[in-house]
Amino acid sequence: MSYIKARISDIRTLTPSVKLFEIDFGSQAFAYVPGQWVNLELQAGSADQSATFSITSTPNGKNAIEIAVKRVEHLPTSLFLHEQLKIGDDINISQAQGNTVLPDNISQNQPMVFIAGGTGVTPFVSMLRQIYSIDRHFQATLLYSVTSADECLFYDELYEMEKAYESFQFLLTTTREAAHHADYFGRINSEMLKLTGLDHKAQYFVCGPPQMVDDIADLLADLGVVESHIHYDKWW
Repeated sequence: MSYIKARISDIRTLTPSVKLFEIDFGSQAFAYVPGQWVNLELQAGSADQSATFSITSTPNGKNAIEIAVKRVEHLPTSLFLHEQLKIGDDINISQAQGNTVLPDNISQNQPMVFIAGGTGVTPFVSMLRQIYSIDRHFQATLLYSVTSADECLFYDELYEMEKAYESFQFLLTTTREAAHHADYFGRINSEMLKLTGLDHKAQYFVCGPPQMVDDIADLLADLGVVESHIHYDKWW
């Protein structure tokens, strides 16, 4: 995998454990589509290490992308990004990768259901922004699982998106602390999936921790969703 040099142009705190990093490519060409990811090469600890992150921004003419990074105590790359990386620092980054992306022609006859855990929501935020910039009547649902309400990424934006687009449904569940503005409490299960409408014509996108992705894919299959309509990335 080849890398290009880019620069950290902004860092913002999103939740108690997640920071957003804006990466600017300057005059270098960088192309991507919503749903893709990049690999960063970092000097974390005594050796170069790499880490993969989904792009959460949407192509908008600005030659920069945004990634959201969760602080994980046992991952040197995560700690390096949270503790050492500063605005103005240069990093090595790959070109955009991945095939779990929106179809070329978004059809109103084929709704989409996005099922996310934790930072697994990041590629779906990019996809949803793109969808509703093209078709404000597109039918989509996001079922999002987080440990607690304060760890919900982009809550205000998703809440406003649901108010702005009648065909968009945002469902939130918390797994450790109940929250008054969450729709459910507990891990995503078959009953929650049924409440998304469970349209068998829909395309289902799943992203989150590996075990969660496996469990959700199995639940969808048990509920009759065909394998070709289930798309996923596993997130660590």
